Parts: sequence; C-alpha cells; structure tokens
Amino acid sequence: MVTRGLLVRCDVVSGKDAEVEAFLKSALPAVQSERGTPAWFAIRFGRSEYGIFDVFPDDAAREAHLGGAVAAGLMQRSSSLFTEPPQIVKLDVLAEKMPGMQSAAMTFLVPAGAATDPETPSAGRRRPTPGWSDP
Repeated sequence: MVTRGLLVRCDVVSGKDAEVEAFLKSALPAVQSERGTPAWFAIRFGRSEYGIFDVFPDDAAREAHLGGAVAAGLMQRSSSLFTEPPQIVKLDVLAEKMPGMQSAAMTFLVPAGAATDPETPSAGRRRPTPGWSDP
C-alpha cells in the first residue's frame, strides 16, 4: 500500500524539450532499483512543461527517493534545463489502484490556472475534468 507521493513540475527552457525528455527517460533504471518507489511516472503536461509523479509506502521511502540519484541529477541540471527550480509537492495518497492490489481511487488537486490539455502550454486555460477540483 502506498500512502505518500510526489508531484514535480518543471517548466523547460525554450529548445530544451528533447534534452529534458531524454533525461527523464534515462532516470528510469535508477528509479527501478529503488525498492521504496513502487510506481514512478515521467510525464508531460504540455509543451515545455514536464513532471514526475511517484508514490511511496511511507515518509522514509519518499525521503530516501528525494535523496537519491534522480533528484540529485534533476537539481544539478536545473539551471540549464528549466526556467525556474522544479516545483516539488509532497502529497498524501488517499487511495490507490496498482497492479496486484484491490481497486480504489486516487485524487489530487489541479492548481488554479494550470493547463490540463497536454497540447496547451500553461496559459491559465482550463478544461473541466471530472473528479478534479480546486481547494
């Protein structure tokens, strides 16, 4: 069972999308070796906006991941790849559905003004999505 998570958002410097995608894909083997990270996703929110979503069984596993190779590499390359430091949000998982587990659901909030269409850069436009809400 997972109880903790991370959502990381990164706005990419113009012209660096391919480099960021390659970096995120190259991080997969390091994350696969982390016993405390049962699920990890490199994601694209829209043009020039990428992120990572991952979950953990507890705070200790999340902190170990934050102290690991992927986080170090992300921060080391931050100034050359991103317009600002990555936004890292720690979150609590209320319920989950993962392979080999009973069905459940997970909910998280979309920040006000965030683009929800992967083809639309964050420009404050929003598309209603069932189950998502603002605080």
